[in-house]
Amino acid sequence: MMPPMRGRMVLIFVIGPLLAISQPYKAGTIDGLKRDNGFNQLVLGQEIEQISGHKLAYLENFPKLNADSCMFYEYQDEDVQQIGKDLKIKFIAIRVYNYKIVNIYVLFDKSDGFKILKNFLTRYGQFTSRPDAYADVFEWDCSLVNLSLKYQLDADFGIAVYTCKALEAEIKENREQQLLQQKILADCN
Repeated sequence: MMPPMRGRMVLIFVIGPLLAISQPYKAGTIDGLKRDNGFNQLVLGQEIEQISGHKLAYLENFPKLNADSCMFYEYQDEDVQQIGKDLKIKFIAIRVYNYKIVNIYVLFDKSDGFKILKNFLTRYGQFTSRPDAYADVFEWDCSLVNLSLKYQLDADFGIAVYTCKALEAEIKENREQQLLQQKILADCN
């Protein structure tokens, strides 16, 4: 039998880390962005096949890969478009690479820009950067996800862009390899 003090120490060392892992995230911090890893029910990195086909439509009415080998879809779901009891977004688009969601584009009326900002501040805490002090551009950046919120005077709508950093890096690496291959082929001719 272990002495009582030694037994307590063992319990602390064994159970302590487990309790730390299971702690809920703190609301209104960047941990919320990490935990959500997307917008409402859409998750960055999620396989596109996991989304019900009747909720997706090709953005340009036909399947077409862009220069980065990505497809764009419109996502249609009333539940996902509702942010708060009195706040609804106009449009959601998703960008997919290798059947995984890279970006989620959330478009909203410019007049709702402040409400969206307030909602994001409540969800994700203070933005991590503001690239231009004179424009309404706010960014939240964590290890997995980048979120950029923009609503400017010269546009009728605002946009929030959620980006999966790992997939974006994979796209960039693939693009650089393609450019190198094109250069090698051009040099050989």
